[in-house]
Amino acid sequence: MNKPNPIICKFTRITKEKVITVRKNVLKISPNEIGCHEQSSLQGLQLYDRLSPRLQTLLHEAKLYKEVNNYKFCWARNGSVFLREFEGSHVYKLKNLANLRSMTNRR
Repeated sequence: MNKPNPIICKFTRITKEKVITVRKNVLKISPNEIGCHEQSSLQGLQLYDRLSPRLQTLLHEAKLYKEVNNYKFCWARNGSVFLREFEGSHVYKLKNLANLRSMTNRR
């Protein structure tokens, strides 16, 4: 699957706070507002706070795992990705793809 390379930006504190505050509205952006062709798909457009490309990949894979295995929660925090099957269940902390693969092998 060909996916575009992530764009990594470093903001000043004030600008970063403004961007993070409005990130929930990212899906409302039209392609021509950001200089893309009108028929371009922005389906995968997301903004992450302090996620390296490695963590973005891990989060993406964990979200796929979540959907396939009917987990309810998947999130990233402090350099790790977390999965939880349902409210009150065990929280799995993933630091790399090997951790996720070991979960897959357990099922």
